[in-house]
Amino acid sequence: MTVIGREGNNKLIEVNFTTPFREKFGNENIYKRNSLIKLIKLLKQNKNVGFLIDQKAGGTASFKARFFNHPADTTTSVALLVLKYNPLVIPIFMPRLKNGKYHLKIIETSQDETATIESLTQKYNDILEEVIKEYPEQWFWMHNRWRLPK
Repeated sequence: MTVIGREGNNKLIEVNFTTPFREKFGNENIYKRNSLIKLIKLLKQNKNVGFLIDQKAGGTASFKARFFNHPADTTTSVALLVLKYNPLVIPIFMPRLKNGKYHLKIIETSQDETATIESLTQKYNDILEEVIKEYPEQWFWMHNRWRLPK
């Protein structure tokens, strides 16, 4: 699988922890910057691509979707790809259980012929919110998801 994520600001952590962890089981790690052409090629080859979505979004590639009943800038990348290339989107989570093991949680989604960028982005935010509600003690975020305008 190819995983797409943001390169970390701390190069020591990125080189010694993040990248080795992402590539530990044979995954290919590519950074989101300049990844679009490679991503499109992978999708056209029916390859698996995982998005490690950075929830601190903003600018033209985001939409103010509801998140815990507040507007939050949310990336529209997955929605745009769904509307253009129609890949199957499978949200996957790995919450830790009380016995120290992990539970593979796969969320079933359906393709909607009338979907819009906004409705798909909201749908993915809703899925994330539901999983966080189920395992709130495992949600750790360092970004301010609800930035107020200056």
